[in-house]
Amino acid sequence: MTDKFDKICIVAVNAAYTHSSLSARCLFKALGDNALVCEYTINDNISKVAAELYKHSCSLYAFSCYIWNIEFVLDVCRILKAANPGCTILLGGPEVSYDAVCVMQEHDFVDCIICGEGEIALKEFVSGKDYDKIGGLVYRKDADIIQNDIQPIINLDELPCLYTKEDVTGLQNKMVYYETSRGCPYRCSYCLSSTSHGVRFFSLGRVFEDFKMFIDCGVKLIKLVDRTFNIDKERTKQILRFILDNNKQTCFHFEISADIMDDEMIELLTGAPKGFFQLEIGVQSTNEKTLDAIDRKASTDKLIKNIKSLQKPHNMHMHLDLIAGLPYEDYESFKNSFNDVFALRPDMLQLGFLKLLKGTKIRNEAAKYGYVFNLKPPYEVISNDFISYDELLKLKDVCEIVEKYYNSASFEKSLEMALGFFDNAYDFFYEFAKFWSKNSYDKRSQSKKALYDIFLEFYKSNIGENTELFCELLKFDFIKNNKNATLPAWVTTRPGKAFYTNCYEFLKSEEGVKYIPHLSGAKLCDIIRTVKVERFNFDVLNTYKFGECVIIFDYENNTFTKIEEKF
Repeated sequence: MTDKFDKICIVAVNAAYTHSSLSARCLFKALGDNALVCEYTINDNISKVAAELYKHSCSLYAFSCYIWNIEFVLDVCRILKAANPGCTILLGGPEVSYDAVCVMQEHDFVDCIICGEGEIALKEFVSGKDYDKIGGLVYRKDADIIQNDIQPIINLDELPCLYTKEDVTGLQNKMVYYETSRGCPYRCSYCLSSTSHGVRFFSLGRVFEDFKMFIDCGVKLIKLVDRTFNIDKERTKQILRFILDNNKQTCFHFEISADIMDDEMIELLTGAPKGFFQLEIGVQSTNEKTLDAIDRKASTDKLIKNIKSLQKPHNMHMHLDLIAGLPYEDYESFKNSFNDVFALRPDMLQLGFLKLLKGTKIRNEAAKYGYVFNLKPPYEVISNDFISYDELLKLKDVCEIVEKYYNSASFEKSLEMALGFFDNAYDFFYEFAKFWSKNSYDKRSQSKKALYDIFLEFYKSNIGENTELFCELLKFDFIKNNKNATLPAWVTTRPGKAFYTNCYEFLKSEEGVKYIPHLSGAKLCDIIRTVKVERFNFDVLNTYKFGECVIIFDYENNTFTKIEEKF
């Protein structure tokens, strides 16, 4: 199998079960498939993971290390080495690449670390090449720890292809990670990608061949890990055209810089069928002084203009990011950034909190900006010269409400009405967060159904106007997002059995089947399982005026339609 190790195990610890490890696959293929790959999640039991790995009786265990899994990995390695002192523990990845010597000094069970790209270094390591000739390797020699110069950058097309049809078949229900490039041209001070030198690309022929395989095999979601997918505009447009010409139902997720997009690229994206693309766009802040301090050379005006253009056809899920804790972004400034981005109504607004990662410029500038941060992963900011811990905690409370009531997309109509009673979006979420904490809802987990009850309670106590209409909108949101669930106790509009009997009989009729043509000829029981008919006291779809409104919710097609006929 190899010259030095008779059995090798590559270990990945993912953040969630639906994720697959790109790094583990890269290393596995670099070794010519001559290794065992074991994937776990950070929610697994550490002792059980260590026991399972021990039972494989490998001579080498190689772990990929990130901020989300490093403590888990080290705990597993500690047990593994104690149980099998003769095995070799090898670490790699960004979390150990920037202070490798220190990691080995603190953890004597770690035998070696590979810094930087690992494919070539690992292949040389397992083949028995002299340690002092392996680029990027950190190893023990007697009582010393030796660190070699970093490995020269890899010609990406020299790396083996990562996926076969057999591989992909087992990943259809997982998020498949893929890269068409490595590196980033930007120098954002908080990002590890800023430490790379330039951007390298895989050839388009190779990318297209892989994409065609993913599409033909029915992979649901491909997430590209390219730091800036659209940095080469012409190349990006070629990839988009290929997807548009060949795609069936696979969704491609890209991280892009919206401010550098041209009209042609926007046209390609906005002309795509719904569900082909997801876009992730890092705004981070709309404070120009902050953007300048973190070396982020983006035109906020151009970025917002292009985002609005991308949103017009409503054919793409769009995820916008903000980061709290950046230089010069005090509490009021962050509120402004939040309101600027929320005004765009993205499908998801991600509120992140600055992590001062090893190797980044901003970590080296910690004293300059008065940063206090957690010295353990994920190295999150506690305070700086511009924002206090107390203020960051307020933002965390707001973040929780945004996640539950905005990013969930389960309260669209009721939320929009409630927002209208506040001067700005941040004030609404902040007041809701205070209410949430005051009533100790943060002390225990809340069911999805309970979230509707709590929202109504907040509305009545903090707003109190037009409550009947709000209840109807909340009822609409509940029915739309909770198939076959029993209506909450606060729903007062409950038509009798005769109403529902008439509605479903109508839907079976020649006149009624126009609302559900895909169920033409279906049995009544099948119709009832697939759709729900409900009456409202307001036109909750359009005018919000008082008056009877009957709506059919089609859960199979995720649509809802007003029935014009009277019952």
